[in-house]
Amino acid sequence: MQKAILPKAIQFGAGNIGRGLVAPVIHDNYFIIFADTNESIIDAINKEESYTVRVLGESVSTIEINNIMGINAKHPDLPLTIARADLITTAVGPTVLEYIAPTIASGIKCKIQDNITTYLNIIACENMLGATTHLKSKIIQYLTDEEIAFMDKYVGFNNCMVDRIVPPSQNKQNILEVSVEDFYEWIVDKSNFKGEIPNIAGLKFTSALDKYVERKIFTLNTGHAITAYLGFLYGKPTIKDAIEDDGLAHDVRGAMNESAEVLYCRYNVDKAEHQAYIEKIIKRFKNPYIVDEILRVARDPKRKLSFNDRLIKPLRGTIEYNLKNDYLIKGIAAALYFSMNCPEDKEALEIKALVESKGLFEAIKTLTQLTDDTIINKIVKAYSTL
Repeated sequence: MQKAILPKAIQFGAGNIGRGLVAPVIHDNYFIIFADTNESIIDAINKEESYTVRVLGESVSTIEINNIMGINAKHPDLPLTIARADLITTAVGPTVLEYIAPTIASGIKCKIQDNITTYLNIIACENMLGATTHLKSKIIQYLTDEEIAFMDKYVGFNNCMVDRIVPPSQNKQNILEVSVEDFYEWIVDKSNFKGEIPNIAGLKFTSALDKYVERKIFTLNTGHAITAYLGFLYGKPTIKDAIEDDGLAHDVRGAMNESAEVLYCRYNVDKAEHQAYIEKIIKRFKNPYIVDEILRVARDPKRKLSFNDRLIKPLRGTIEYNLKNDYLIKGIAAALYFSMNCPEDKEALEIKALVESKGLFEAIKTLTQLTDDTIINKIVKAYSTL
């Protein structure tokens, strides 16, 4: 019997997240075309036509990913491939979205030229609030008003929340094999989806994405970052080593509980359910199969100390609802300590230069965009006690 022809999905980014989170969820439903500039990975995908995902939980299991091919992200045929695709996903990093926008815009132009009126949905799977909306804002810069009108009719832009720890691969002999933790979430806003919503196991569609996004940022991202920054302060090499220190774990759990109070006020989140979620995350940090280095998780502190990211956004929530925030402030102070003492990180060096030129108070104000002097002074005081 002839195998059914699968709809086509283009996955921008053939790195660990693209291969380890996105593809395992959709590979039974779509033929996946990986688009990347890494020729070695693209060549390997086209040669092997499959790869293995190692799932690390209480034991190790494997998933074989097939129905795949690769294409260079700069290949002239990619826009026509986009025009005929049903789904585009990305895992390239927030700063790279603007660089793939012209290619997607060219694909939409091809769609118009060939009068292809099938629906195309785009989901940017990035660690960024509103990543797909951001990508759309970059794409429309390359389109006319008439082309934008066509896009609005036939192309859906769907924000999402993704959550899975994908550590660097330990298999140096096979560049395609990827290891992932057994836990994952991929939740998509269904309000802008074009056409019939697909039934994909492991992919959840919702009309309340903000709640899930902030739950993840305020719990996983906040806890992960603070574990890393306190781990650096305590001289721990990995997240697992850090979270197994009782004193450090106490501070991390304290920060997660402070951010949880914001969620209870803002979304009326079920407290027992959320406490179970916190404990699940702590357990994930302790996964013996995951070697998650402190320096990897702590990198890019400038972004993580920005106004809408994992440290300052929950802190702002505690200010909004007049809640306690001592543990969050200690985590922020630890991020500053990392920045002043990690010459291997480019953003840390930028923060250190800012502190040395403006002083700690003004540097915090510039980095975080906080305007409450009392809170900034609390961070300064916490930093001085580390």
